[in-house]
Amino acid sequence: EVLTLQHKAMAWDPELIVLGYTLNDPEIDPIQPLHRHFRGPRWWQHSELFRLIAWKKFRWDKRRLGRRDYYRYLHAHPRKWRSVVDGFEEIGVIAREKDIPGLVVIFPETLGRWPEHSYEDLHRLVAETARQNGLHILDLYDAFSAFPTEDLALSPDDHHPSRRAHELAAMAIRDWMVARVPTSGA
Repeated sequence: EVLTLQHKAMAWDPELIVLGYTLNDPEIDPIQPLHRHFRGPRWWQHSELFRLIAWKKFRWDKRRLGRRDYYRYLHAHPRKWRSVVDGFEEIGVIAREKDIPGLVVIFPETLGRWPEHSYEDLHRLVAETARQNGLHILDLYDAFSAFPTEDLALSPDDHHPSRRAHELAAMAIRDWMVARVPTSGA
């Protein structure tokens, strides 16, 4: 996101920086296609034995750091969480230098049921870290929790936001922006 902001988005002279945050954002390993694009396999990833060892270490770390929960693991792993902290710092610097407000929009996890939402602490951690870097926060949990989770996920197996979820996010961002537009004295 930082590279996109620096090398693409700032050329548009934006009035607001909006960054969507999901709980898998600390993921820095070449699992997702975007990560694989910027970083090819390491030497050890060509070996079945070393990949097996890495998988066992990941499972051990996930149990130890995340209590078997992948999102908790990502936010507890020092190097992975540091990538978020560094990103917020860099985006905060860019926003301050250009005198542009920065907004971090936190998308809640949409698998499961709302009363069982167990990531409030991670939302607070993300919000606090963003605020420390001068960024505003919009947590979509309240806007999303008024609807069944199955309406907000693409499918029961795919928790990416559905069209309805994107509509809710857009309305919440619009409302956030409207609430901050100075009123004229006319």
